[in-house]
Amino acid sequence: MQSRLKITMPPPAKNFLTSEQVTQLQQALKESELPHVRERILIILLQNDGRTSN
Repeated sequence: MQSRLKITMPPPAKNFLTSEQVTQLQQALKESELPHVRERILIILLQNDGRTSN
């Protein structure tokens, strides 16, 4: 039986997105009808604000 090693990455640095990237993601969040896409965008925006931890 193999054991699985969980490797966690440190969170990205706060404010790693440019203001243009944030604006584009916010627009994509408003326009997307796909829940998994909206969820991923929210995660990225929260990470950019330093509001999540791994």
